[in-house]
Amino acid sequence: VQTYNHAERLAMQLVDGQKASVPAEDSRRLLTALMSPRTVLVGVGNVLRGDDGAGPALVDAIRNRCPCVCIDAGHAPENHLGQIVRSQPDTIIFADAVDMQLDPGQWRLFPARELVGVGFHTHTIPLGQLLDFLSARTGARAYVLGIQSGSVALGEPLSREVNDSLHEIAEIAADSCL
Repeated sequence: VQTYNHAERLAMQLVDGQKASVPAEDSRRLLTALMSPRTVLVGVGNVLRGDDGAGPALVDAIRNRCPCVCIDAGHAPENHLGQIVRSQPDTIIFADAVDMQLDPGQWRLFPARELVGVGFHTHTIPLGQLLDFLSARTGARAYVLGIQSGSVALGEPLSREVNDSLHEIAEIAADSCL
């Protein structure tokens, strides 16, 4: 008989095959349940391409506010697999700009197994493959914190909508770690 903790039960409730339809409040509750010192938050994206830099910007916003392991993986998260495995996480969250057909700045947290159909902007290896590998190596639960991007044009800053969402997510994470 397999048992599930609170975060896993909540994640299973979120899985309905429609990533963009995951209610925002469920994502907030799940993030609150997942944040701990044994959580690894990996920010993925290119800071030179506007909202694609949302993942690294989130790591910067959370790094000194929560005892979780924060890694700015830039555009090549595969270069940080060893560091993630050595952290012996219970939970791995990849934060990245995604296309979920939502308004810019809206965000959702969903299990990695639900990656099919979610559009990621710039990666050399699909995040689903990386998360499958990491889950197999560590036994950790894997999630994606997707932030709907607006512009990912070269040289653009983060949009106001994405920046506002990053502050909201950082507050939730910091409050969860108290």
